[in-house]
Amino acid sequence: IWFNRYAGINDMNRLLAAAASISPSAAEQDQYNNILAQTYAFRALAHYELLLYYAIDITDNTALGVPYVDYVSADATPGRDTVGDVLIGINNDLDQALALFPSGTSDINYATPDFVTFLRARIALETGDNLAAISYSNTLIAKYSLANFSDYFAMFNEDANKSEVIWNYNNVQGANAGINFIWNFSGQGPKWEISRELFELYTDDDIRKSVILDPVSDTDGDLLIIGKYPINSDALAINDYKGMRISEIYLIRAEAYAKSSQFDLAAADVEAVQTARHIGATGTVEYNSVLEAVEGVIEERRLELAFEGHRYTDIKRVRAITNKGIERAEDLGDCDSPYPCTLPASSPKFILPIPTGELNGNPVISAQQAPGY
Repeated sequence: IWFNRYAGINDMNRLLAAAASISPSAAEQDQYNNILAQTYAFRALAHYELLLYYAIDITDNTALGVPYVDYVSADATPGRDTVGDVLIGINNDLDQALALFPSGTSDINYATPDFVTFLRARIALETGDNLAAISYSNTLIAKYSLANFSDYFAMFNEDANKSEVIWNYNNVQGANAGINFIWNFSGQGPKWEISRELFELYTDDDIRKSVILDPVSDTDGDLLIIGKYPINSDALAINDYKGMRISEIYLIRAEAYAKSSQFDLAAADVEAVQTARHIGATGTVEYNSVLEAVEGVIEERRLELAFEGHRYTDIKRVRAITNKGIERAEDLGDCDSPYPCTLPASSPKFILPIPTGELNGNPVISAQQAPGY
């Protein structure tokens, strides 16, 4: 995560530096502005994801964050900036993107103004700004509808419906970014499987169960192969990654409502997602406390966003409320000793360590390693 994001940031900084020497013609201006807007938007995303995993406390503006890098240097040795300073840099980049997007920018295969709003909703939730998370979510929910039962299946299986997608990673042949190959090693069988605990949380009338489970699985034999992002008809596994979907926004708003003790509104957002994903009636959702509501929303996020990269940070974000860390169901065969089956809520390992390669090459940051490493 560290080296990938900073390598991308370095490329973006070089593009921005070089762009300053170019004077586009009138005919080129929109394309020029759009390229810069894309660069600012994705530089913001990269810095946010670094904060998400490496910041000492993303809710504390004075806590150590990560280096915010908006320059080109062959030998810089930046230290950690504060969380607040990194967030200022991120928001400045997003403002720059919004100022540069050509009128009518809406292609979901690229960053758009809605991409910016979505990222700001994520940041607001993670930093504890519930009012802002609700406001940004309201803006997007007014524009996008949840995919229905059949459209949800088509969205993941053949890229055939993207009605609820706000940002789509447009996988192409030759990029070698087939997500299915993460789960299944080039036809050699599954590298990872669905946990029995997660699998049993889905009801049979939940379309998400059909999406995450590969049909060649043997459920009785405990072979639960991940089927999300299956190989498409061209057999090159270039199923697009749906990086931002409106269902996540419903659940961001639900969590913000839950933390604000607006339990009926939180329940209504969770019910909306459940109704879209089940073929039959789902029953009424009801919450009566912050703990109950937050746990309910996080459980729904687990079902809705499975294998999309959110579970670890979801547990991390709410552990102060739930007092729960990672708990693998050893009794269901999801974890075998001597490997660790739990990570306590208080564990410093929810903050990732700065990689050794960075510590060795950067004497400034070497004194700023995360606690516990």
